[in-house]
Amino acid sequence: MKNNNYAVTIFFRQLFITIKRFLLKPAMLILAIIMIAFSLLLRTAEETSDTSAVIAYYIADATKYEDEADSIREKIEAYEGYFTFVEYGSAEEIERLVLQSKLQYGYVIPSDIFSLTSNGEKKNLIVSYINEDSSLSYIADELVYAIIFPGISESMLSDYLFEESDIAEYLEENNISRKEVEETFMEYTKSSTFSIDYIPLSSLEEADELVIRKDSDIDEDDSPSFLTASVRGICALLINLAAVFGILDYYRVRNTYLRNHNRMALFSIAIPTIITSIVGYISIYISGSFTSIVGEINAMLIYCIILIAINFVLCKIIKGPVVFYSLLPFYILACMIFTPIFIDINRMMPSLRFLSYIFLPNYYLGIF
Repeated sequence: MKNNNYAVTIFFRQLFITIKRFLLKPAMLILAIIMIAFSLLLRTAEETSDTSAVIAYYIADATKYEDEADSIREKIEAYEGYFTFVEYGSAEEIERLVLQSKLQYGYVIPSDIFSLTSNGEKKNLIVSYINEDSSLSYIADELVYAIIFPGISESMLSDYLFEESDIAEYLEENNISRKEVEETFMEYTKSSTFSIDYIPLSSLEEADELVIRKDSDIDEDDSPSFLTASVRGICALLINLAAVFGILDYYRVRNTYLRNHNRMALFSIAIPTIITSIVGYISIYISGSFTSIVGEINAMLIYCIILIAINFVLCKIIKGPVVFYSLLPFYILACMIFTPIFIDINRMMPSLRFLSYIFLPNYYLGIF
């Protein structure tokens, strides 16, 4: 009984000493500061870029031409990409907000734009308000026109079929409406082998992802946002490095312990891993990419268990720190390449996907 109490006392004393040793290390404090500072930096960058990602629009005379105005709204609301479209109540409000630099881009769209273009009017249809400091105005212009003007083809086709073509009487006799014709036309353009499907993209990165999705049938929902991937990727990498630093610390102090080397190795790896994972959890929350309490905790817990187990085995196989010191810079560099922190090379080069299993941060990003 006395021996059991002594063993328990030694266990907790060793655990307490290890925790205290790592908490007092400047490197742990620096690591925590880096993680939280990086999260705050990305959060600030996202917030400051919000105005540049908003495109304001106003549909003039919307109550007069309700059907066409609704059609314009449908096309705008169907857009999914970098920019966010927000409808305003008047052109004057948009102009004022752009002048105050609270908005970067604003567009006044006539509700009968499809009818106007069908009648041959082409110039000065859309009024644009652009902040002179905006660097993406040309992209916003192209995007607005790309969303609105495909609808002109539908309108012109229905006008021709109902007013000039030889089947105009047939359409009228069979009560076929313009809307049915336009919807059929849109379905045909998307299903026909010989058709052009226009997909507006906001960046070259989105274009690359689209090509890869077409080739490998990757679901768009699997693509994390830049903020989410960056914060989670950096946190996962730093937690991994904390586990490696635990191994190096174990090599440094192991000669001071005559017994319980396995327990000492386990504590040395587990304590910095857990401490850093807690900081990582806080960093993810600060960054705004936090999703759910249970999901985050489960993912972080599983990742920590994987790290502790693998690094414990490594420290038992590799008897000295030389190998870790030699390979660590290359490992960090490779993680930056093969872990989707800033870029996802697996999507660009699917043939190299098998290499991602070597780098542990991918396990955390794959768990969540």
